[in-house]
Amino acid sequence: MSNSDLVYHYCSVDTFFSILHNSTLRLSDINKVNDFKERRWILEKILLEIRKQLLPQQNNKSTNFFEEFWDTVVSYDSNTYIACFSSEADLLSQWRGYSQDGEGLAIGFSKKVLNSLVVEHFTAFKKVVYGKSEQNEYIETILSSLHNNSIVSAIPNFYANERFNIPYYKNPAFKEEKEWRLVYYQNSSSFLDYNTIGEPRIKANFSKIKMRSDGTRLISYMELDFSKIKKELIKSVVIGPKSKVSEADIKLVLYSEGYDPNNIKIKVSSCSYK
Repeated sequence: MSNSDLVYHYCSVDTFFSILHNSTLRLSDINKVNDFKERRWILEKILLEIRKQLLPQQNNKSTNFFEEFWDTVVSYDSNTYIACFSSEADLLSQWRGYSQDGEGLAIGFSKKVLNSLVVEHFTAFKKVVYGKSEQNEYIETILSSLHNNSIVSAIPNFYANERFNIPYYKNPAFKEEKEWRLVYYQNSSSFLDYNTIGEPRIKANFSKIKMRSDGTRLISYMELDFSKIKKELIKSVVIGPKSKVSEADIKLVLYSEGYDPNNIKIKVSSCSYK
């Protein structure tokens, strides 16, 4: 399997061990990740263009009501959960930001297997869009779909149809990360209750909503149980440039957790970073 068939999740040694030992991958509340403009980035641009291009065509009553209606329907506190990956196996900024300042590891996951989850679950898996031209094209597509409709009545359908696309448009300042995302949207009507564990037809399961603390905040998350597909899903491990973990350590933990180390490519970072 080539590097282009994989995406990499950079993590600490503790998180690496937890992922392998429990066969779970955490999807965190999108509003509690490192970019405080998550989702807001593209939504604010869409709103700006609606105000410029479409609202002048509406009557005053619709215009006034729209301003109150937008924040209610287009919730900035969405029930959206994400797991983040990079298409790069050995990226210095990823080691610094997400992998114990280079002491951690990166796990290579199969794109094909992650994409297969889209069929079984209310999820999306694709790469993040940073380019301004691509983002402008997306915004124009949205505006075209709203053009011949009452803005107020069209907004709920717009948001329902686009909630899996919105998380994939990010500030170009983050483009070096070359991010891919697994996105899960938790319908508020089943909030805290959704749980696919125990359904034998499903090869990967989502937990109920869970909570954790980072010392200053309470953060909700879900866990994806991939125990049934773990040998197909994890295909590579990259050892960080400052990691104290050896290749022999990786082989031992893979073997102890039921993997065949011969089927998983292990490499050491080539970043010269101290």
